[in-house]
Amino acid sequence: MYKKLILIIVSISLLSFVLVACSSSSSKEKEKNVNVEDFSKEFSKRIKGSNSLIFKKNIGDLEKNEDGYKIVLDADGNSILFMDVDKNNNITNASLATASKSIDAYNSELHIAYNWLIQTTDPSLDLEKTIEIKDKLKIPDMINLDATTNVQQYNDITYTYYVNDDAVIFEVKY
Repeated sequence: MYKKLILIIVSISLLSFVLVACSSSSSKEKEKNVNVEDFSKEFSKRIKGSNSLIFKKNIGDLEKNEDGYKIVLDADGNSILFMDVDKNNNITNASLATASKSIDAYNSELHIAYNWLIQTTDPSLDLEKTIEIKDKLKIPDMINLDATTNVQQYNDITYTYYVNDDAVIFEVKY
């Protein structure tokens, strides 16, 4: 299950890189240094402080694996936040992947997690701007499995929303 989610995340990362490269503007990219431990603490704090009954009870600790880091968000391991880091342990991208079999059970929780992922990635954003980003990504009120890929850029961060038969993935890339 994890290998399939990781493969999907790698594919999305490549797709978002190509899309951003094709649509990049002449503005100079900001250098962002967000340490993985600080990011995971802030994300976990936001999730635990939310109304999510599933995630706040079951969110796991930060785990290092061969591909970076992860936090398992639910007891069954069907929603996972993967984080890729550079050599200085700063996050280069974070992907929240949820297995398709869990979409119905976690629908409202995913919206909460997406909000917190956006706001943890860019703390300058308020809820209104966060919702605007999700709207531009065409994330439906009731997340479904209609295959789609949408990419948006805001404050030099690329947001990608990707759906296929196996998973729904929301990625942020610095």
